[in-house]
Amino acid sequence: MTYARGIREDIDWASLGFGYMPVRSHIRYTWSNGSWDKGTLSSDPYITMSIAATCLHYGQAAFEGLKAFRCKDGKVRVFRPQENS
Repeated sequence: MTYARGIREDIDWASLGFGYMPVRSHIRYTWSNGSWDKGTLSSDPYITMSIAATCLHYGQAAFEGLKAFRCKDGKVRVFRPQENS
């Protein structure tokens, strides 16, 4: 592997695309008791993720659409419909 101006020359940078490019390793940090650990180098390409991770639940991770609510007076109201459309 050679470098020119800090850039790897063995990668075709003009046609990277959005596909997965495997790497030898990555560093993992763990948050515990209010701070991050020093990190560990891992060659395992898999991660463990909680089933409750908000990125897996559309309604918690992204705007899920305009909501309407029926109020006590029977009228239906929406919050900022122009901004949410």
